Amino acid sequence: MKAQVTVAAAALLISGLSSATAINFNNGSGTYTAGGVTVSVASTGTGAGRYYSSVENALGVGNSSTNGGIGCKDSGCSDIFTGSGFVNTEALTFTFSEKVKFNTLSFTQWENNTLGFGDAATVTWYVGTTNTVAGSTLLTNSGQGGTDLIDTFSFTSLGLEISKFTVTSYKGTKTVNGSNVTAWSSFYISSLDYSKVAVVPPPVPVPAAAWLMGSGLLGLAGLARRRAA
Repeated sequence: MKAQVTVAAAALLISGLSSATAINFNNGSGTYTAGGVTVSVASTGTGAGRYYSSVENALGVGNSSTNGGIGCKDSGCSDIFTGSGFVNTEALTFTFSEKVKFNTLSFTQWENNTLGFGDAATVTWYVGTTNTVAGSTLLTNSGQGGTDLIDTFSFTSLGLEISKFTVTSYKGTKTVNGSNVTAWSSFYISSLDYSKVAVVPPPVPVPAAAWLMGSGLLGLAGLARRRAA
């Protein structure tokens, strides 16, 4: 019976992580490349298109400096105490050219707790680059301080390997000094940090025919030595 080598692992890939890479959204191109990965950013919620704020040096949704923050609708945001002009349907979608490990996401103009309430956002990630939701999380005040308008959230503990995610504004209510108020959300995305998932093919198994040929050659060599003796 001929020997057979079953190559069951031929289709398996061994994943590893490259060093972390940061992308700063410091222009309005919508396409950013770092660490061998390209990130495309598009406005996918209601409202105007993707907006780059040169003041914030970051990305939002809108068409001017008065309503370019994610969550501040086209007509402008008027009253942070009532939430007038703020919506929870504006969103930016980030699509990667390759699968990455999601590390951190940074916001600017992210109000923490200055007035007793602050910004909130829903981050949703998907299966591959499809629209099938794989999971989501709500980001709220992280406690960096009321005067700090830059906030960074970590996703490292979730161990997410993704190709696409969306940031959507979130407007809710909170109790401040015994009264219910509407929490506003108007912020920009300044940067993200990720690690490229390196894909390494498994070792190529030696075919059975090669083993048989090698064994045959060794056998002939041994026979020749015995005859010579």
